[in-house]
Amino acid sequence: VMSIISNYIRSKYISSAYERLIQARDLSSDGWGVWEKSDATITNTAEALIALSYMDSIRAQGYVGKAIAFISKMVETRKPTTTRHYALALTSLALCGIHQDPLVEKCYSWLLTTRADDGGWGHSHNDKKSSLFPTYLGIRALVAFVNKLSDIELKNKTIGRINQAERWIIDTQNEDGGWSFEFNQV
Repeated sequence: VMSIISNYIRSKYISSAYERLIQARDLSSDGWGVWEKSDATITNTAEALIALSYMDSIRAQGYVGKAIAFISKMVETRKPTTTRHYALALTSLALCGIHQDPLVEKCYSWLLTTRADDGGWGHSHNDKKSSLFPTYLGIRALVAFVNKLSDIELKNKTIGRINQAERWIIDTQNEDGGWSFEFNQV
């Protein structure tokens, strides 16, 4: 009986969240903004796709394709320069089951070629030093795709990049056991 009640409550909660997420979509662009009725962004649309990937996939399908088209258009026309944009886009595509798409290739390539010399990722494509959050996003995105790669050489290169970024995170842990945006700063 408890599992029936738990499943009912979970189903109601997810359905309500799904409806709220769909209502917040920017109808003119098919993307999502920071708030309802705000301009859609790559970041917020990718975050909405990540949320949709955990919901009823049949109901979400129509929105997923339109949101991916929005992200593709924004990447092509705006040419973003931040790790966050490419990593979140790649993660959202992976979680939605999309592994073969020009956007996947563009995001994946960007992440593989813009890594900082110290092993992680900075906020921007030309940052020389890594930061914690962009490095986490880069790792998360590459991990989402590494097992989908059929090219063994590219797969091994990607695993190497993931390991280097993980090593950077481990090596930058503060003496107090935590991490900060910049190494050894509170």
